[in-house]
Amino acid sequence: MDDPASHRRAELTRILEVYEALGYPRATVTQWSLPATDVADLWALAARSGARRVLEVGSFVGTSAFLMAQALPGAEVHSVDPNLPLDVEFTAMGADGRGADLSRRTLEVARLAATRLGLESRVHFHEGGFAVGSTFALDDVPVSVVGPEICRAHGPFEFVFVDGLHFEDAVVADLRLALSALAPGGTVALHDCVGYWGSHVRRAVARILEEDDSLSFEHAPYGDLLRAIGTLSRHARKPSALEQRAERCFGDVRGLSEHVARLLRSTFAGAHFEPRDALAAAVASHLRGAADGAPRVVVAFDAIDGVEPSAQGAALRALTEGADAVVLGLTPPGEAGAAGAWSRPLAQQVARLAAMGFECHDLVTPFLEPYTHAFGGGSAIARRTSFLLDTVVAVRRDGRLAPCVSTRTPLDAAGARTLSDLRLQLLFAACSYADVRPKYQQLHDGAAALRSEAERQRAEALRLADIVADWSAWRVHLGRLRFLRRH
Repeated sequence: MDDPASHRRAELTRILEVYEALGYPRATVTQWSLPATDVADLWALAARSGARRVLEVGSFVGTSAFLMAQALPGAEVHSVDPNLPLDVEFTAMGADGRGADLSRRTLEVARLAATRLGLESRVHFHEGGFAVGSTFALDDVPVSVVGPEICRAHGPFEFVFVDGLHFEDAVVADLRLALSALAPGGTVALHDCVGYWGSHVRRAVARILEEDDSLSFEHAPYGDLLRAIGTLSRHARKPSALEQRAERCFGDVRGLSEHVARLLRSTFAGAHFEPRDALAAAVASHLRGAADGAPRVVVAFDAIDGVEPSAQGAALRALTEGADAVVLGLTPPGEAGAAGAWSRPLAQQVARLAAMGFECHDLVTPFLEPYTHAFGGGSAIARRTSFLLDTVVAVRRDGRLAPCVSTRTPLDAAGARTLSDLRLQLLFAACSYADVRPKYQQLHDGAAALRSEAERQRAEALRLADIVADWSAWRVHLGRLRFLRRH
């Protein structure tokens, strides 16, 4: 039991055995509980927080509340849930009750389990909505909102786990209220940052990040398809160096720099390009020098995401000073190993640049799409992460290079929100395809083998049928011969 993973698995097994004793088999409970990978991440995050007061939004039957209580032996856990009947919940999510008693309500089962686990004194379940009264199962029947009172009575909380209603506005409301009750140095964890509900959750997080510059966001790589927990906290992340991220995320950095250089050369012919980091220098190495007095294009892939948000405006002003255009490398906030220490939503940077007299244009990523497509061949640039996905070209309004992009539609903040969201959904689909492709190939090969075997068996059957037909024909012939002899 000294191994943390073994201890965690043992505790999860014990919790699930309690549900089974109550008449709810593992397969029934785990349909809407955390998968094993998220169990491990939630346990680690809770244990690392050392929290004494924990808040959970969305109890279901209490599984994750019990896990956090076991990961934090001295903590008090307050969990909020609408407490709907299980048959309503299971019908809404299209789940199979597998013969279990679904007439009970969620918190009735949770409290029974808490008593059997000996956690009834530390895990407290509250009936109602946290920040909103709507529910996924009964959207037209609101429940009472109890979150503000719980936060006043039991907060502040050092650790919060938000896993309630996943529609964007509901997540925003839950996060605002949870953050208002977060203790200094605390962490808010969110479920489903990646996956089916990921777009809703990430849009909500982006709105929160635009409102609060003190927050940073992080979740597992998009390629880790079954790890869906992210965190909001008030401290910087620790990303690796730009060159390491570029190598890990793209593999062929030289190919990437050549493609970007081709775009810049054709878009801003005759301009003078000024690199501000190693990746920008790799791009500039493929560009020719320009005559004195040529328009200036600053190329920077690592100038903003690592700067504290409160200083990003000043950093942008310094970067754009005297420049006719800027190629700004940006990564959406969140993905571990890809995002910068303080990556912000694209809409936030677009609004800042607009206030400085620049129009933003989405040129780089569309130009690279054929080279990063999931179906690309061996020469394609790997695109399995969000690294530099939000890269934009900002051109000074009415400046010398404005005619170069006059036929293109500028990107505003609202468009930036939509664009970034759609791109992350497509990225997740590409990662899913990359994960599924080997399995699909196995199925395809297996199906081909089955077809071959079926064809062999059909050929054998036809051959046997021919033999039987021949034999039958001879029997008829011999029968006729005997008949003729008798007569």
